[in-house]
Amino acid sequence: METYTSKKDKNVKATIEQEEEKYGTVMMCYVSGPDKGKTFSITKSTLKRWWDKDEASFMDTIDFEKVNEPYPEPKVQKYIKKPQSVIEYEAKKGKKYNNDLPQFEQIIEQIQEFASKINDRSKYITLPDKSTVWRKTASVTVYATEGLWTKLTEVGLQSKPNKDKDRPFAFTIQSTEDYEKFLEVLSDV
Repeated sequence: METYTSKKDKNVKATIEQEEEKYGTVMMCYVSGPDKGKTFSITKSTLKRWWDKDEASFMDTIDFEKVNEPYPEPKVQKYIKKPQSVIEYEAKKGKKYNNDLPQFEQIIEQIQEFASKINDRSKYITLPDKSTVWRKTASVTVYATEGLWTKLTEVGLQSKPNKDKDRPFAFTIQSTEDYEKFLEVLSDV
């Protein structure tokens, strides 16, 4: 197949599909441009005037020796380690996770002997007096009954009111020092 490029628009190419010697016309098909896939008929003189024959047609560019060769195996993508700046940005973007405090699994190990119930799914521990210990993103939060509240305030921990009538006090522990005070109170109970 011979390929021609339009003199009006170099991005438009067409191939000759069929020649009509009797009428002096050629049937062409656009292979690029906005009318790609459409066929049209023009005279041979119009073809010579408005179309340039491409030196290397599509068939000339095919390497027939390599046609049946299989594609090479895809290269395995390697893991690219996140840059430190990305890690820092992601940490700032959301709530900051307090890595100074123990993880939920570590809290379980430390206060398991004082627990009456452990909820792994919601990440909280219920104490015998119905107080609860939660591992939140930035803190360990204790929702305390009045008895535990008294002991925790005696060691210097600050509380806020809580809407729950069974556990009317909330302690937000954000430092290892305060967490150690909390463990000390539990071991004395």
